[in-house]
Amino acid sequence: MIQNNTLIAQLMDLLEDIAQNTKYPYFFNSERCLAEPATYFDLCQYIFPELKPQFYQIFKNYESSPVNSLDSLLSLLSEVLDIDLSKVAAAEITKFNINHIKRFVVILHEYSKMIK
Repeated sequence: MIQNNTLIAQLMDLLEDIAQNTKYPYFFNSERCLAEPATYFDLCQYIFPELKPQFYQIFKNYESSPVNSLDSLLSLLSEVLDIDLSKVAAAEITKFNINHIKRFVVILHEYSKMIK
């Protein structure tokens, strides 16, 4: 359990680093944000501003299905960035599966460093 808490703390640090790299104006007050699809939509708008129109199209369906919207976001990023995100599942992120969260946060962190 201590190892999991340490990993969660490290992921929260990565989120804060992404926020600094991208000038993201909000704070992450709780580790619960790691399982919230809205967190990833918000961050992606700052990391990949050129994709905002596509994000908007995906986000229109967010209220009715956050998990499907996050899946669509993952598919879009996989296609546009030409990276394999098959080991990141939206449903697992929302269930707080730390392995899926870690994979996605690490990828977002790496891309955020490119715009720093």
